[in-house]
Amino acid sequence: MRKVIHEIIDKINWYLYRRSCLSIYMSSCLHSDKIFPRALPSIHDYVYRQQTEGGLGGYFTAMKLLELSNYLDKHKPSQVIEFGGGSTTAVFAKYASENPGVRFISVDESQYYQELTKERLLPEYRDYVRFVHANRIEREWRGSAVCHYDHSMLPELGEDPWMCYVDGPDTKSSNKTGPIVKLPCVDVVILAEKGTLVSDIIFDCRFASVRFAMNCEEFYGHLPRLHFRAAQSIDDWALIDQSVYHSFLSLVHPQ
Repeated sequence: MRKVIHEIIDKINWYLYRRSCLSIYMSSCLHSDKIFPRALPSIHDYVYRQQTEGGLGGYFTAMKLLELSNYLDKHKPSQVIEFGGGSTTAVFAKYASENPGVRFISVDESQYYQELTKERLLPEYRDYVRFVHANRIEREWRGSAVCHYDHSMLPELGEDPWMCYVDGPDTKSSNKTGPIVKLPCVDVVILAEKGTLVSDIIFDCRFASVRFAMNCEEFYGHLPRLHFRAAQSIDDWALIDQSVYHSFLSLVHPQ
């Protein structure tokens, strides 16, 4: 009986903890909205134009982009590849323009939306981005249905470490006969399997992608910091960061 009572208490505590995470997350979004225009005026202008032209965005956008910009300023990566472009492209391009020698690649499955992203960037940022169009591939891999970009379209990445941003490709399964399933995006796993050193991975939600990468041997040496919705059970309690938008996997001892 005591064991049953403890299990019930644990479940209640887990539920209340996730509710508190949601409250902190929403509070962070509201605070970020207030400081975003002054903190990152050029990125704010990009987002305003994107949204007025019918592009994607939401109450979380300011928090997401401020968090990403702060992460870049703190960790100073020399090479960045993003899988899925948009407003984050503006943040990475700004960072590359302010830090000589930074290499930045932006990959997208839609040439149309990639051109919109390019056109919305400030002219002084465009030369700091290498845009790559790569089709989406869906297949069975490592026992799961997954999706990723066509890696034959990627340039040679070399041996130096890469920071990877995961916001693509489209996660919806092409199987129309069953329920809607969101597939993990596995580009970072493919890179690591081929020998590319992936130092940091930043996930824009993509919770199935987070879990897939965490369970891959290639990333056992990476420390997770999870958005609360990426956590599956009370066993993940210690991995949750209540105040973040993204989930992170960071190499503990980069080579």
